[in-house]
Amino acid sequence: MKKHLLFAAFLGLSMPALAQPAAGRIHYEITSRLDAPKVIGLDGVVLKPGSPGYPELPDAITRGMTLLYGKAYAREEEAEGGIQVLGNAPESAGATPPPTSQRALDPAAFRPTFSETIYANLAEHTQMRVIAVGQAARYRTEAPYATPADWRETGRRKAIAGLNCREAKATLKGAHYTAWFTTELPFTYSPVREMAPPRGVVLLLENEKQQYRATKLDAKAVAETELQPPSDARLVGPAELAEVRDKAKADFMRQLVDGAAQKQ
Repeated sequence: MKKHLLFAAFLGLSMPALAQPAAGRIHYEITSRLDAPKVIGLDGVVLKPGSPGYPELPDAITRGMTLLYGKAYAREEEAEGGIQVLGNAPESAGATPPPTSQRALDPAAFRPTFSETIYANLAEHTQMRVIAVGQAARYRTEAPYATPADWRETGRRKAIAGLNCREAKATLKGAHYTAWFTTELPFTYSPVREMAPPRGVVLLLENEKQQYRATKLDAKAVAETELQPPSDARLVGPAELAEVRDKAKADFMRQLVDGAAQKQ
């Protein structure tokens, strides 16, 4: 067998990729660049960037996300540790400068009374968003993963998280994206639903404002029951789900304000 591999390499033949596990975890790091507000009100004074007293604001925030996948379903899971506030935002996916300052926000202080979970039906190539409000009500929407009409591969290749990837360019809602995807995993997925390749898994996706980067692939068994969306979630349209989300966020903010007022 070893002689055959050496002979194929000598002839310049491409060897088939090693089979990847049918279940596992892909760990992503998501970085979002923040734009400083044009004006900010502080103690009744309106301040502009560069003016005396204007607060020092972070350039970016980053958080972790893990995709747990099996044979039929996948589920996105927020990483523990909260949100990291970065002093310097990354300028590109290939060269992320070390932050000048970084602190972790206590996730318990920002834990809302509702939750939103994203699932994927790997056989039907659809994404499901499920919002749970309290202990009773659950709502979900479904939409197919989509490939932009101007998706084009550049011919560039590199390894990410130990997998061979190909580069592609595309635009979405006026933003220019660069995607690196692999076809060495047995399903199709992208952390941005509308930026999925025709076939394969996006391991690096970025535009000027945001970056999704896979940092590690774990070949650990995942129970299929952990990946399936709840069967009691009521199917609604995107507009109704957004209304439910907005109301839940407003209720959560009201609870924070009321709690802060009671402590004073």
